[in-house]
Amino acid sequence: MSRVCLYFHALAERDRWVRGDRHVRPLIRRAIRGPAVPGGVDRVFENLRLGLDRLGVPYEVNLPFSKLRRDDRVGIMGRGRHVLDGYDRPNRLVIGVGLLSAAIEWPTLCDDLPVAAFLQHSPWALEQYRSHYDGHLALWPAGIDVDRWYAAPASTKTVDVLIYDKIRWDREQRVPELLDTAIAEFVRRGLTFETIRYGAYRPEDFRRALDRCRCMLFLTEHESQGLACNEAMSAGLPVLAWDQGWCLDPKRFDWGLPEIPATSVPFFDERCGERFTSGAALPPALDSFLERLWSGAFAPRDFVLEHLTLEKSARKFLGYLDAARLEDETHVAQPSDSSSSSLRMRLQRSSSTATVVRVDGRRVDQATFARLDLWYRQNQSGGWPVRWRRRPVWLGQIAQRLGMQRRVRAPLFFGQKMWVVTGEVTSTQLLTFGYSELALSALMMGWVRPGDVVVDVGAHFGYEALLAAHLVGLQGRVYAFEPNPAAFEIARDNLSTSPQCTLLQAGAADREDTLRLETGVIGESAFAHLVEGVATRSSIAVPVTTIDKVLESSKSDVRLIKCDAEGFEERVLRGARNVIARSRPIVVLEVGMRDDVTAIADRAAALQRAVGDSYEAFDFEFDGHLRVGTLGSLHVGHANIALVPAELRQEVLGLGGD
Repeated sequence: MSRVCLYFHALAERDRWVRGDRHVRPLIRRAIRGPAVPGGVDRVFENLRLGLDRLGVPYEVNLPFSKLRRDDRVGIMGRGRHVLDGYDRPNRLVIGVGLLSAAIEWPTLCDDLPVAAFLQHSPWALEQYRSHYDGHLALWPAGIDVDRWYAAPASTKTVDVLIYDKIRWDREQRVPELLDTAIAEFVRRGLTFETIRYGAYRPEDFRRALDRCRCMLFLTEHESQGLACNEAMSAGLPVLAWDQGWCLDPKRFDWGLPEIPATSVPFFDERCGERFTSGAALPPALDSFLERLWSGAFAPRDFVLEHLTLEKSARKFLGYLDAARLEDETHVAQPSDSSSSSLRMRLQRSSSTATVVRVDGRRVDQATFARLDLWYRQNQSGGWPVRWRRRPVWLGQIAQRLGMQRRVRAPLFFGQKMWVVTGEVTSTQLLTFGYSELALSALMMGWVRPGDVVVDVGAHFGYEALLAAHLVGLQGRVYAFEPNPAAFEIARDNLSTSPQCTLLQAGAADREDTLRLETGVIGESAFAHLVEGVATRSSIAVPVTTIDKVLESSKSDVRLIKCDAEGFEERVLRGARNVIARSRPIVVLEVGMRDDVTAIADRAAALQRAVGDSYEAFDFEFDGHLRVGTLGSLHVGHANIALVPAELRQEVLGLGGD
């Protein structure tokens, strides 16, 4: 049985003044200061172990490399490249978090060792390594022990503000600008406060301070994760954070990276608190923060429970270990001469253990294809195999047949689960089949690659966004728009464990505005649609924005835009002209069922004009393998078409190649 083998070594002591003093200095420090306080990387490793313990996953720690078996899953972290000294095994590695300060310290790491994933906590920290480790980078937030960092009752709160001082550089300038300004503002407002200085406290001191204080002022230049901030949030303290936007570590010049965009709160949203950029911006930010604090508008612990628990972090780490082991079993498929320009999408009707193939440079998850094929054939044939597969949703299906609306979890063919609502049309498909929009799902699997960017307009409960997140991986991005508050709430829950997803509670259009959304009960949420002017039925006001606006700072090309806007598609496309012109993505749009061929042709022509004359409309269908053809050449049973730029015509047609 494959073992989980973890390795961790702290920063090696070195002689400082005289030869051999590295053995004496730790003893002197302990005598003067007491037991050493674990550093950030030490706590990350300890929390990983706690998470695995809670999941009931056994593991080995610091097993000699010579004792590793070929099928063992290996994860290594620590401080300094010495942690990897002597590694000579073929097992692919999951490494990172504290090993190196910058890629320049070991630019050939991924060539020298069998690295499957190099982990960093947050996107900005990960970007520092992209120039040398691209293709191996992965995001992994450390877990927080929410039981240890509990929310104390209000009766214990006797101090208004805890000031967390982690200003590391240019303190002569920053302390007067930030710390002194903050204290003056607190005194002027009659707020009580206390200060805790990074590196000068023990964990139990911090725990007691969190029990006493109502909120926290967080002063630090940047954080790859910010464990102390996360722990305060877990303890229920809203945070007012200095977030000036750049890495200010003086070593950045040695790294050859003088300008590194960064943040002090990489895991943070409106529930957690507010940010400010400078001392001058502190007073107005404090006014807004206090107004929301006294009204009870913050819920920072909810954020931590959704994103940063020990169990979630440990599961994600296990996922990387499993993927690394599977990469050892990867085989490279060599395309034949007759199909060298196309990607075959016919699904393998076997239980082959090969899980990943690489064809024409595209990484394809063959196991996912095989599951879609298996579930499709089971759903077509019915009988006990499919009924048994559906056993986790039997109660949901019973509620559905009784006409009861309940939120239940539906297993999906690509191995994840999502919240759905019994009786709602899309949810019915997901509960029954394990997929929705079958042909679109197959097209996405053939076209979307790891590291890609996908835009989902009309995310509804988040099925396509969740599938896209699975396909692009943590190196990619998914932008999802959903203006319906009821659907947005469910989509947020479904996408909360996918950090590569940005979910916007807004519609997409051709300008920033507020429009009316015609909607009804949750069972009709798939048919909610935007209108201008006076709505004709029950409606609400919702914000709309443009794809161009949301992606204006993105430097990555968009691979696919999926748009289900219930008749608003042309407006959506006009608001994406810059993205479409720059990225030339495939655009999948809903045009209606095919009972009126002329109407469909007219609708497709109008959408082609909106996206540009160099795009062509294609049909696609799935019946055991993906078929792609020009508009009208296939018999299709769904409402979508794909608009494809001329330069990608042959590649897209090749997706359905036999």
